Amino acid sequence: MIRIGITGGIGSGKSTFCAHLEEQGAVVFDADSEANAVMVGDASIRKAIIDLMGPFAYQVDGLLDREFVSRRIFSDPIARRRIGEIVHPRVQERFLQAAKEATRAGAEAIVREAALLPPAHMRDSLDVLLVVEAPREDRVHRVVERNHLPREAVMDRIDAQPADEVYRSAADEVIVNDGSLDDLRNEALRFWGQIIVRQSA
Repeated sequence: MIRIGITGGIGSGKSTFCAHLEEQGAVVFDADSEANAVMVGDASIRKAIIDLMGPFAYQVDGLLDREFVSRRIFSDPIARRRIGEIVHPRVQERFLQAAKEATRAGAEAIVREAALLPPAHMRDSLDVLLVVEAPREDRVHRVVERNHLPREAVMDRIDAQPADEVYRSAADEVIVNDGSLDDLRNEALRFWGQIIVRQSA
């Protein structure tokens, strides 16, 4: 089984790309959703986040206050780095377990989807890293429409993420999502075909 990392900035279209791979039989591990899950469900991580950000990081019902946390990490590079140091190792444990389960189930591939590049010391857990990128204005429009956020807030989030050049420098392959949804699907099918050929070689 091949382990694929797929990443890209907010609004790039990586989730849609991953959905097309899932249709072909890949198991998709959503690292960002897993990060949210451990921040809520893991007591030691909850404590570390409260120590870092204060009690307002969580709502009265115990759920993560995603708006509060998002504002902090997108405006404070130090907080963003510290959150990664707290959460990434636990998410990586879950990914490796999911990869074992996918192998036992006979899956041809597992996809680790994440908005940010995997830390360097976790890169070895992936066989190939693909980046999905898109023109900035397209990304802004998609996120404004999808998340109902002000344009300025979306632009701040894009600016807080690595530049396209940083993603490209780490990637084994780059998909430029500047066409239609059908174009992106065709790129996903092309990539899947390459991966299956590589797996069987």
